[in-house]
Amino acid sequence: QADKSTMQPFDAHKSNILEGTSLPGPTTKKGDSNPGAKLDRTYLWRGLLKSFGEKAIDERIEQVTGFPRDHLSEFQVNKFQTGGYQAPHLDFLPKLDSAAAAGAGVSQMASIHVFFSDVSAKDGGEFQFGSRFQIRPKKGMAIVYHNLDENDNVDASTLHSELEFTGDSSSTPKYSAKLYVNSVPTPYSRTLVLPILALPTGGRLNQNVRDFHDMFLDRFGDAGGAYFDKAMVGIPVLLLLALLQLIFYLVQQQSKASDATSTVPKESTASSSAKKAKKKSKSGSKSKGSKGD
Repeated sequence: QADKSTMQPFDAHKSNILEGTSLPGPTTKKGDSNPGAKLDRTYLWRGLLKSFGEKAIDERIEQVTGFPRDHLSEFQVNKFQTGGYQAPHLDFLPKLDSAAAAGAGVSQMASIHVFFSDVSAKDGGEFQFGSRFQIRPKKGMAIVYHNLDENDNVDASTLHSELEFTGDSSSTPKYSAKLYVNSVPTPYSRTLVLPILALPTGGRLNQNVRDFHDMFLDRFGDAGGAYFDKAMVGIPVLLLLALLQLIFYLVQQQSKASDATSTVPKESTASSSAKKAKKKSKSGSKSKGSKGD
């Protein structure tokens, strides 16, 4: 229920490489200007901050599929309203996969699609491979498919779509989720730093961070993702060091001020004692002079 508040309308005309979405393929409806119409989506950045239940899900996926949990992405959660569907597409990120081919990046080697709700035959919403093979959503069912062939090339036979959900207003919306199995372990920038940044918004990452990632891709090409990961670790470290230096400086200044304050009374006391001793000496001398007279 809490995750529903992070859902936002899916814009199929914008790629989101950081969260595993590139521009989709052709639309399922002729002339449709939005191949992700009436679809709400969120990407939940949990990482090392996952609850016990979420960690149990990852453990279960690892046991069933054999994929190590440190290679799993975060969950991309989808909500299909009446009339909602997703166009045929491949789970393929061109910039990342081309880098992986050169041994310098990450590739979405497999996908795991999970259904969170039952959909009756009259409501449509089938998951479809190609143009024929269809799977009706059943709550708790998971589909696992490899995106690459034995030569690590994109497998065109995994082209898939989610057909139009035709349920009426009385029907429960169709919910599904997807996570990717990456070719390399997920770096700490994405299992710790990004989940911390997404914590205030319930796990949804701010658009500025996604734009920051895209800036690295535009500037450095295939290596942009790796530079982004380094920046997301390096920037917090530099900020932490700057904060520690500031704290050390303030403590040092406070210590100096405290020392200066503590020396003033001592000097004042010493001066006062000297004056009293001098006055007493004068008084003693005067007394002796009186006796002599």
